[in-house]
Amino acid sequence: MKDSFYKINHTIYSKQKRELENYKIIIDDVKQISDLIYDETHTFIGDFSFFEEKNYPCIKYTIKGTIKLICQNTLEPFDYDFKVSNSVIIVEDDRLAVDSLNEPFICEDSVIDLRGILKEEIILDLPLVPKKDSNTCKKVKKHSYYSEQENVVKEKRNPFEVLKNLK
Repeated sequence: MKDSFYKINHTIYSKQKRELENYKIIIDDVKQISDLIYDETHTFIGDFSFFEEKNYPCIKYTIKGTIKLICQNTLEPFDYDFKVSNSVIIVEDDRLAVDSLNEPFICEDSVIDLRGILKEEIILDLPLVPKKDSNTCKKVKKHSYYSEQENVVKEKRNPFEVLKNLK
């Protein structure tokens, strides 16, 4: 789809209190987001509600989809369910949103790209080390640096005992 399809004039939408339901967002360039995401086109469905708070435009949204991640144990792609709900206040500087209960989203223009919101949420939601479900991913028991025998606390001698004997 065209880039202009995802660009919304948030000031007008907020004043009109518009809503976008079942809005399809397609992301082609997932490698720009993270190397942990399998390189293919991903489709997400979102519901967006625009409103104003203290004369600043705000967006409340829920986005759902499936992200194909690369398992860090087997290096095979697997499906990761993605669902996020949030509300943001659109400001030019995050200091303007100090009193707001919504998270600040920095946008200097009156037009916002909804893919930017989605990409930020994907980055925040990604696991640090993506792994398949424990049932499908082969687990290898690794030896611990500390063995069970080393967990026993050794009795420590008081270093000042030597000084008592010097009297």
